[in-house]
Amino acid sequence: MSSHDKNGTVPARAHESARIGFAKVTLRSDRRADTLRFENAIRELDDVLECFRVAGPFDYLLKFIAADQSGVATD
Repeated sequence: MSSHDKNGTVPARAHESARIGFAKVTLRSDRRADTLRFENAIRELDDVLECFRVAGPFDYLLKFIAADQSGVATD
């Protein structure tokens, strides 16, 4: 999944103060209906650039863009 434009470029809102962040997501359930609902919801978020389903201690790794550092948690 990706929110890049059709040419694969980062949206125009990415300017000098924009920051790229990553978020680990763990779903409460691994039922197929729940994973599909999550994946469909993520597709609607313009700030999510990429979403990866992973194996391990969390379910998804999201790559997102934030307008500035205040939009990226540091913990």
